[in-house]
Parts: sequence; C-alpha cells; structure tokens
Amino acid sequence: PIVCTDANGRVGRTYEPGMGQMIYRSAPVGEFTPELLNYNGSQWQLFCEQERLFMANTGCPNPPTYYGPRNSSSRIDYLALPLRAENRIRMCLVWLFTGYRLELINTLHYRDHFPVYLDFD
Repeated sequence: PIVCTDANGRVGRTYEPGMGQMIYRSAPVGEFTPELLNYNGSQWQLFCEQERLFMANTGCPNPPTYYGPRNSSSRIDYLALPLRAENRIRMCLVWLFTGYRLELINTLHYRDHFPVYLDFD
C-alpha cells in the first residue's frame, strides 16, 4: 500500500534529558530534515514500523509540508510506501509553487499544507 496522510506528527529527533537532542533512526524514517519527535509522530512512526512502511519524504532533502499562521513550519504530511520499495524512489518533492497557487488564503507568505510528489519505479 501507499499511505498519504496529514499525520500532524514530527519524526527524526528525540530529546534525552542530560544529552540534548539526538537523531533518532528507525526503519521507517529517513535521514533528511529530522524534526523533534512528538506524540503524533511517535504514533505515526509506530504504525509505519508495524506495517513495514518507509516515509518517503524523510528520505530526500525537502522543505516543510506545512506553514502556520505565525511563520512556523514543519514536516507533518507524509507519503509512505513499503520498506522494500525504498530503493525504488527516484524523487520525492514538496511542491511549494503548486501549493502556493492552490492556496485559498490571500497572503504573500506560504500558508497551510503543501502537496508532496513521489516518483518511483
């Protein structure tokens, strides 16, 4: 299966008291643009581990998928595919220009969620 979701979850780093922030690696999470793990992220990551899925947009350098009202941004939207297909990913992109053109909010800044594009064999 291919899963597309607005998980409202962040994955990639954890905070350990006394040690600070550390990169957290697991099979579903790639190495790019790690964010501090939150509860929704841990639940999404657990789901991907159980279903043997890889979060494709963590395996490529990408901008955030969500831009909030106070200039905050994060990667909380994901495309996941079977772990066995990870090496078949050719490209995974956040389509900022397309997302900006689709925005219903009239602003000069990015706002809301942006589409994620996946190309694989």
